[in-house]
Amino acid sequence: PYPKPKEFWIIEDAKGKPIARAGAALSITRPGVGYVGFFEIEVQHPDAHLATQLIDRTATQWLKTLGAHEVYGPMNYSTWFQHRLRTNYG
Repeated sequence: PYPKPKEFWIIEDAKGKPIARAGAALSITRPGVGYVGFFEIEVQHPDAHLATQLIDRTATQWLKTLGAHEVYGPMNYSTWFQHRLRTNYG
């Protein structure tokens, strides 16, 4: 059990097939920081472009409502790995 607020989302097509998945959580140790992770896209799906909504709208907006002013991700478990994507949002 993660002691801070967390949420997970899935975008599905009309047939119920997953297009993209993501999760978000507030940091345990850094107030005002949130993380977006567990991000996966079915890149061959014709609606794969909808996956950007999970980060741009859904996850970051959810974190903002909880007081996050910095968001890191997408990542899984840790920010110490180089396979991260950096964007600025405001």
